[in-house]
Amino acid sequence: MMRYYYLYQFILETDIVFDMLIKFEQPTVSRNNIISLLVNEELPEEPEYVVTFREDIKYYLYPKRNCIYVQTSNLDYLYSSFFNIPMSVFCLFKDKVILHCNAVEIDSFLFCFSGNKAMGKTTLAMYLERYCPIFSDDCVAVDICGNKLFGYRAARTLKLCKNTYELTIKDGCYEKYYDSISQKAKILLPEETYQKLPLKKIFFMVRSNNSNFSFEKIESKVTKKILLIQSVVGKDYMEERMIQSFGHTILFSKMIDEIPFYILKLPPISEYDTNIKSFFKTLQA
Repeated sequence: MMRYYYLYQFILETDIVFDMLIKFEQPTVSRNNIISLLVNEELPEEPEYVVTFREDIKYYLYPKRNCIYVQTSNLDYLYSSFFNIPMSVFCLFKDKVILHCNAVEIDSFLFCFSGNKAMGKTTLAMYLERYCPIFSDDCVAVDICGNKLFGYRAARTLKLCKNTYELTIKDGCYEKYYDSISQKAKILLPEETYQKLPLKKIFFMVRSNNSNFSFEKIESKVTKKILLIQSVVGKDYMEERMIQSFGHTILFSKMIDEIPFYILKLPPISEYDTNIKSFFKTLQA
């Protein structure tokens, strides 16, 4: 049985069940927007690109045919990896991009928070969730729609490390949601969350010894370009030519020219409870 799901700015066509994606119910859609995902089927021809970042799963990408073939012995590996590096590579072939960031919705706009691994992107989003909905965890696709920049989400899954879970949810049920592959608790966001929102601002997180949140606007276009490239999901797994190619797209230039970038200095996590409300109000202003 063929199923259809929202996947970033595309529609995913597959016979695999994805509980973490929102079903696409409309009867017709342009084939140009549909990506076909086929699992453990014979390859039709030599792929345009192969993504391998662990021994037990391999992705064969056919961007010109709008399809992705996967070989794996365990669908859990597919569920934990498909939305990030493989889709990031696929999007670059389409002159689109997926950023490594968390995002929240404030007044119907998207605020993205990017940073190195273990910087606390999900932790910050969970604290902000007291005042605004979380839009996406870990990955946000960016594309142009009607001459405006929009952010799109894929999986409505939150992955929380034990420390973040215990700091923010505090129900003692971490083990109930624990996923052995990601080694984090996996929780589903509500389906009514928007699939896309206008992109407002991007913050690049750094740690500091300040007692409160503070941020500074980045004026240098050179710095913005470097930070944007560094934020592409799976950059270290890609050929350099792909990253360089993205740097010459209309999308890249539009993001640099139109979206404000900021350096966000984080206080120690012990200060979050005291300062998160004032930080949210600053974002909202």
